[in-house]
Amino acid sequence: MRQVLNPYGDADYTEVPHGSHSHFVPKDRDPDVDIGQFPTTRPGPGQRITPQGQIVPK
Repeated sequence: MRQVLNPYGDADYTEVPHGSHSHFVPKDRDPDVDIGQFPTTRPGPGQRITPQGQIVPK
């Protein structure tokens, strides 16, 4: 229930299941960008996901 009410929790992004894989979507996602444009791997240490779906250094 907590994940439904607050899907991001303390994280900067959340995992969104999409068929046989998942996409990692940031809190500040650009609503005009399709979920399929977001990465299928978590950002590494020192990285973040932009609102348009790119993984970049923090």
